[in-house]
Amino acid sequence: MMFLSHVLFGFISGFFACKLLGCNNVFLFAAVASAASAIPDIDHIGSRIGRKLPPFSVIANALFSHRGFIHSVFPPLLLYFILAKTNSVIAAAALVGYTSHLLLDAATTRGIRPFAPVLKMRIRGFIRTGSSAEKIIALLMLTVAIAVVFSEIV
Repeated sequence: MMFLSHVLFGFISGFFACKLLGCNNVFLFAAVASAASAIPDIDHIGSRIGRKLPPFSVIANALFSHRGFIHSVFPPLLLYFILAKTNSVIAAAALVGYTSHLLLDAATTRGIRPFAPVLKMRIRGFIRTGSSAEKIIALLMLTVAIAVVFSEIV
């Protein structure tokens, strides 16, 4: 999925997760989730985050390849446990955002291997990355994001 799709879905997921968990600062939680939603694409050299952090991207891609280990359930859990030692709310927001990325990528035709490298099982959806369908979904997510922000400030 496109960077924008991930960031929007991370924000929306963070917003609703914060409401569900009853956290104090919905916008901070959603912002952290939104930022964390970009992390998995560090394993793709041409991704937005990969271009911003080329040394990390080159290493991640060489070690794991795109949509390999970094697109599995293990890194977000590891990230959560590391961050939870200092701030459990930020850790939860990062977990939500990272997981939102995995969910969107699982909905694409390329899919993800959620338990890589332990299992070869792949989850695939029907959305082509960069397609008109993805752009329509991104527009719908933008509409939802604007609506939830508006509902919070009014």
